[in-house]
Amino acid sequence: MTNEQSETKSQRVQVKTVLESWNKVKQELHNFVKEKKIKEIQSSVKAFVRNAKNDFNGIVGKDLTDIKRKFKDEKKQLELLVDKVIQAEVKKAKQFVDLQKNELSKLQKKVEGFVRTKKPVKKTQRRSTVKAAGTTKRKSTRRTPSKSATHATTT
Repeated sequence: MTNEQSETKSQRVQVKTVLESWNKVKQELHNFVKEKKIKEIQSSVKAFVRNAKNDFNGIVGKDLTDIKRKFKDEKKQLELLVDKVIQAEVKKAKQFVDLQKNELSKLQKKVEGFVRTKKPVKKTQRRSTVKAAGTTKRKSTRRTPSKSATHATTT
């Protein structure tokens, strides 16, 4: 048997003895009531209560310390498991990031290779149509040829 099974078995035995003593006190009560010995009944009930209290505290006290110890053990195991899992996930994440960095650097090298092999495209600039503020446009008068000049060339 394991330690836990033996403890639960001993606890069952203790609970059984408490119940048996309760039944014993109950029978004594009936006997005393028939004989009308109230003082003796009071003292036996007080003794029973003290014994039951001590038995109950002993059982619960053992259980409480065992539960605390088991809780601490479980807590430590859980913390170790969580740390282990987190470390594994961090390692996987780092590997993924490193892989992505390598792929990005390869792509960047390819892009740089394409950029170097292509001729640079000449940019065409539009002429600006903005006029200087200080210059004004002069009106030009167009000379029309005189009538005499036009007749002379035609005749």
